[in-house]
Amino acid sequence: MVAVFEVDHPATQAVKREVFARLGIPANVQFVATDFERDDFVVKLCAARFVSERRSLVVWLGVMCYLTMQAITSVMNQITELGGTGTRLVFDYIRTDVINGSSRNREALNKARRVARLGEPWLSGLSPEQVPDFLSSFGLKLIEDYGATELRARYCPRRRMPIDYDRIVVCERL
Repeated sequence: MVAVFEVDHPATQAVKREVFARLGIPANVQFVATDFERDDFVVKLCAARFVSERRSLVVWLGVMCYLTMQAITSVMNQITELGGTGTRLVFDYIRTDVINGSSRNREALNKARRVARLGEPWLSGLSPEQVPDFLSSFGLKLIEDYGATELRARYCPRRRMPIDYDRIVVCERL
């Protein structure tokens, strides 16, 4: 059975645990509460019996935009400590022009304002042109940087276009 480690902020994870308690927690899921701004999540994962020598898949979605670039750098360095060569990372990012307000995409800018008013501002982003160098600085190789058009064509061709200011990256540890 594949081991699954659900790593998230303690407050967010508490909500997830309540839902899982009602639905039933699969035996292979372990919860690892982590504040990515403060904690070394690799230490917490290893304490939860994560085997770092194995090739792994790390899915880090819906997190990066809420962190400072300092925290992102720390987490990316920690992720490269995980698993062996061939370990894959999937993450998403908000485009930099949305973060800094220079985007012409009104929907994106309005969403950024809404989440900021809710106390969860988007703090960090990347531009597609930055991604290869960003990844290589952590010993990662870009496999794919999916935009809305590619995601729609591949996964949901009959649905309306996904948001076009959020992109999904697949990369691999060298």
